[in-house]
This record gives sequence, C-alpha cells and structure tokens, in this order.
Amino acid sequence: STLGDTTAVIDMMQKQHPDDPWTLYASAFMADRSMATYDQYEPYIARMMERAKEPSDRMIALRAASLRNRNQYAEALALVEGKQTPAMLSTKASILLAQAWANKDDKLAEQALDLYAQARKLDPHFMEAWMRASQQLRSKRRNEEAHALMKEAAALTPALMVHREYWTTVRADKSVPEEKKREEIDADIATILKTRGDWIPVLAQVATEYGAQKRTEEAERLRERILKEAPDSRFAEAALYARYSEFRREAGDKLTKDPETKAKNLKLIREFIAWPSHPNKQTLAMVNQSYFSAAENDPSIVTNEELQKIVHAMEPMGEDMPTIVYGRGAMALATRGFALDDAEAFARTGVAKLDKFIANNRLEMGTEVSSADMDKFEVTMRASMRDALGWVLLKRGRTDEALTQLFAAYEYNPDDMQVLYHLGQFNESRAQLAKAEDFYRRGAMLQSSTENPNRAAIKDLYAKRNGSLAGYDDYLHTLNDRDAAQRRKKVLSARNKSPRGVPPFALQTLDGKAVKLADLKGKVAVINFWGIWCSWCVKELPDYQRLARKYANDPQVVILTINNDNDDGRVKRWMAEKKYDFRVLVDDGYVSKNDIHAFPTTWFLDPAGRIAFEKKGWTEKLEQEFAWRVEALRLGGGRVNPPTPQ
Repeated sequence: STLGDTTAVIDMMQKQHPDDPWTLYASAFMADRSMATYDQYEPYIARMMERAKEPSDRMIALRAASLRNRNQYAEALALVEGKQTPAMLSTKASILLAQAWANKDDKLAEQALDLYAQARKLDPHFMEAWMRASQQLRSKRRNEEAHALMKEAAALTPALMVHREYWTTVRADKSVPEEKKREEIDADIATILKTRGDWIPVLAQVATEYGAQKRTEEAERLRERILKEAPDSRFAEAALYARYSEFRREAGDKLTKDPETKAKNLKLIREFIAWPSHPNKQTLAMVNQSYFSAAENDPSIVTNEELQKIVHAMEPMGEDMPTIVYGRGAMALATRGFALDDAEAFARTGVAKLDKFIANNRLEMGTEVSSADMDKFEVTMRASMRDALGWVLLKRGRTDEALTQLFAAYEYNPDDMQVLYHLGQFNESRAQLAKAEDFYRRGAMLQSSTENPNRAAIKDLYAKRNGSLAGYDDYLHTLNDRDAAQRRKKVLSARNKSPRGVPPFALQTLDGKAVKLADLKGKVAVINFWGIWCSWCVKELPDYQRLARKYANDPQVVILTINNDNDDGRVKRWMAEKKYDFRVLVDDGYVSKNDIHAFPTTWFLDPAGRIAFEKKGWTEKLEQEFAWRVEALRLGGGRVNPPTPQ
C-alpha cells in the first residue's frame, strides 16, 4: 500500500475505535516511522499500554523501544524480563545493543548477538533476529560472519528486505573477490526475478541494487518499467528519486561548478516535481528543498512566483529544518522583494518553532554530542532565525524593528556571515559607509561553503567610496594578510591545555598493511575521520590530499585518515577514481568507541601521542590552517617564529 492508504486506514480506525489498543499502536507506530518527535507519539503509546489488558509482543516491543530511545534501559528491560518469545528476545537484544553503544561495552553487544541466535533457534523464520544480528556484525566489521548469516536467511524467505540485507553483506565481505560478489548477487537476483519478477516492489529493489553497483543502464531499464506499469505508486516516485539522487552523488562538486551538470540536475528535479503522483510528501518536500537551494540566489532559474511555490512546498520539512524552510525561505523572498507578507509569516513561524526544535535535538542527541557543541548549535540556529526576520523587516522598510532583530542575531553569533552582511546592508542604506565596510570586511574573511555575499559587497562599497576599483587589489591583499594573522592566532589558541592521550589502535590500510598508534610515536600526526557518505568530508578531501603530499617526504610528520564506510572495496575504488593517495585506515569500531559523531573530525597529535588540537567540521582553507597546527607541534612544542602564512 501507499503511505496515503496507510494513513487513511489509521484515520478511519481513530474515528471508529479511538481507544482500541491496536488503533493506538498503529497511530504510534506510524508517527514513529514518519519521524515524529517523542512528544507526538508517546501519548499514543502510554494510552495503548493503559487500554491493553494483555499487551501483545508488538505492543511491548514498541513501548520498550520508546524507553530505550530515551536511555531508560532498566525500565525497558523490565518489560521483557522473563519473556522467551522470539520477539521479546529480539527486543531485549536491541536494548542491550543500545546500552552497549552508550557504554562502549562489547560484552553487552555479544549478549545481544546470543539473544538473536536464541530467537532464530525458536523460530528460524523470525527475520528480525537475522537482520539485526547481521547489521550488528557489519558495524563491528565482522563481515564474513554477517555474509554467512544472511545467506542462510535468504534461503528461508523471499522477503525483499532480507535479500536486500544479504546483498549488502555480500558487498561488504572483503574475503570474496569483486567478480565473485557480483556473481553471487546476480544469482540471487535471478532467482527472485524468476519467481516474483512481475511484482513491482521486486523490480524496485533490484533497480536499487543495480544503482548501488553503478550498473546504470540495467537500473534505468527497470525504473522505466516501474514508471510505465505503476505510475501512481510510491515505487514510481522512489524510482524518480533514485535516478535523481544517484546523479547528484556521482556529480559531486560539478553540481555547483559545471553548467551542464547543473542543468541536468535542474532537469531531474523538475521531472520529479512534475510527476503527477507523490504519495510521499516528505520526499517531495526534500526535492523542493534541493530546488530551492539551486534557485534561491539565481532569478534566472525560477520566477518570483515559482520561488514562492517552492518555499511553500518545503513546509512539510519545517518541523525538522526550520532555519532552512522558514529562515532561508523568508530571506530568499525578501531578497527579491516579493511576497513579503509570506516572507514575514515564514520568518515568524520559524522563530516560534525554534524552541521546540532545539529541545528535541538536545533530547535526541543525548550524550552523543557534547554540551558545548549543542550550545554552539543552538546559538547558530537562533542567530539564523533572528537574522531572517530582521532581513524581511528591513526589506519592508521597518528599520527600527529590523535593527532590533539583526542585533539580536549578532549577539547570538557575531561570526555569522549572513548576519554581518545584513548589518552591512542596513548601515549602507543609512549612508553609514564606514560601519558598513567594517561589517562586510569581517564577513568577507569568514569561511564559507557557498558564495559569501560580503566579498562582493565590500568590492562594490570600495568602488562607491573611492570612485573606482583602483588600488582594490592592494586593499584586498592587506585584508587577506590581516585575516590570515587573525585566523592563525585563533587556530593556535585552540590548542588543548591538557591534551588527552589517544586510545591505542591497530588498524589496516585499504591494502591490508597494519598501522598501530605506536608507529606514530615521536612524530606529529594528523588523523582525519571521514566517510564517502559524508558530503562535507568529501568536500575537503582535495585539500587534505594536498596536505598529505606537502608532508609526504617529511619524516617528522604523518598524515592519515580513518574511514568508517562499511564497504572497503567501494572506498578503494572511489580513492582510485579520485586519484587520491593519502593513507586510509579501515575502522574496526574505533570511531564509535571514541565518541566521534561529527564528520569530518581531525585529530592533531603531538610527538607524545596526545590530541593537541581537534577540529570538527569542514575547513575552507584546510591546507593552510592544518599546516599551522602541524608546524606548531613540530619538535614537540611549536616554534617561536613559525613560517609565514601562505
């Protein structure tokens, strides 16, 4: 069925049998799967448990999952204690795995695997016990065991989700040659197509697998068949989305740099949006958000009226992405001076929703993200929303109100690129050019993954104040030198006052060579944690490659990375395609054990093997700023007069 069909059935149940435990179960289950927040689905679960005289295994499992997700492990375990059905054993295993993750307790993880094995013994067709065990084994890089487990499971059932997991474990198993992997997967696909090849979900799953293997032509043939035979289904929508997302993944940086790639991206977006049936409104909103990102600063892509429609089409994502949907949406409309009533309404909605959004993020992140990082996240969000409202009010000519909001944003985050630009615009509109220049100058020096409006604004203002651009290059050179000096001071001031030691590791490179922490003793080491799945990681890797080559022949410096993708073969092929040769170590669970949740994260180890610097997130001027840290750590303490910034 489609998502709409399911929702309609639940709506009917809520009208006809609002207090029935199964109505409440279905409502909670659907809310959870729809990415609802805890306070949206918890009331259903609480009432379900109150109404059910003898809660079923499914009901107990749902309640236990709710408790587990809030780290209430003891209460969750109490619900399933002594229950020996496959579902209850599996539920207990999932609670132990959550505890194991939180406490870095490998013994609990092994107990969970034992419980899954018991569940499979009681009922070999209880597929959750096969699937969850396989996923746990893969997370621990025990890929051969996962492969064997899922091969056995696939022989027991035609269930698509089981075969999908089987194909994933085959791809991840390094002990199997690439050619043999493809043969094994193809053989299983042939069996499924022979017995169930007329069923659209089967075609969709096989197309997804072909896409993962980059067998584009084969995937496209199946997608075209789905679009033709089931145009109103969620599988048709998924086929279009897969076509679009695979193109974006392969395009990489060309999405913003190559005109042909940008045009193809827009074509795929428009085809998706124009498709007559969209059962999954969240996916439609996501694609509209991509459309918005491509068009918000370029009137040649969409008209003002079309931009207004796109902004409204993003609204289903407003609860989860208020600063993008309401904040940037409002700013884009205001920048064009169009639909300012809508723009102000959006900005005020975003401000109103922010408290709940931040609270939910704090709850969901729990201990995975430090309090300091969450505080930084909060001020960034609050600055962004106040800035959006201030910009709209400025465009409406309500300057006093605008200044109040813009300075509120500035107080939250004085290093916000957009806030500084908008304050510059405010002062320029009041002919206070010296103040405007100061805001633009500060904004122009900030790192930015997108076009930084301050850089164009300060150039235009220079011409306005001086009558021409004569001397601008010298002026800009002075600004860059001042910026480099300030950035260098800021970067080096972040050195850890009490550097902590690094937990030992013994990891293999993609070529199977062993590298241990002890090998780095006496050297300055840079270790970058990344994954192909992480777009920000991938974005900075060209600079990281240059850094690695810069120090390739330096015996005092080691440049490494630790990759945490599950498919080492794919990583090796990807490295070859990109012509990268920096050393890549394969994660064996080391990343999760060390609470690394932000990607990319980079450690800078001093010669004693301690983390002297830690950088989280993307770095625009990576080669320069990372080299400053390396030079500061060389010889165990840094030089009095380090090299001049380049």
